[in-house]
Amino acid sequence: MLRKGENLLRDMMESILKNSDTVLGVEWKSGPNSSELLLEQEDGRGRMVFHPLFPGVTLAFIQVSASNWPESEANAELRPLLINYCVAGRSELLLDDGAYIYLKENDFCVSEQTAQKEYIFPTRQYQGIKIYFDLSLLLQSCGELMKSFSIDLMCLEENYCANHKTYINEADSELENIFQKLWRLSERPSAFHLQIYTLELLHRL
Repeated sequence: MLRKGENLLRDMMESILKNSDTVLGVEWKSGPNSSELLLEQEDGRGRMVFHPLFPGVTLAFIQVSASNWPESEANAELRPLLINYCVAGRSELLLDDGAYIYLKENDFCVSEQTAQKEYIFPTRQYQGIKIYFDLSLLLQSCGELMKSFSIDLMCLEENYCANHKTYINEADSELENIFQKLWRLSERPSAFHLQIYTLELLHRL
């Protein structure tokens, strides 16, 4: 039986996908092990594939060949903890406090803020990774696992999201190596390796 927190996470992720499905040009497809958002517009297309890793953690691989990806107004109200990494290209977005930020190749950000209206891709090409967290659920369901990897999730939130602002930096060689190991699984995902590398990323952060 799912605990209340697990239902909340499921509802959050389902809400993100369902809300996106209402946006013109975006379609949600659900599969047994992953879900997809497909973008089809006059000026290009894109794909986001979502992989649930643990109760409280979902990883998405992003590939876009378009100038923008519209975001639903309803999703702008949801505020999961997020890690974003730019594999290639450039992504620009307006946040909920009016700040305008961008990620270029090998940049990552940690945030509890959300994109408003759309993601913009000036080069019309973007590849990236996004990881969604429900920290309370993750601690509740995988607390002992986190301890065994010496991961303090509350410190992660405190260190990178002070005053609810977004942290952006270029990944150092160790972080880049971990993100690239994750990205190499984008076409042939292995649930086990996605989990291990995500834990390695959290330990490093």
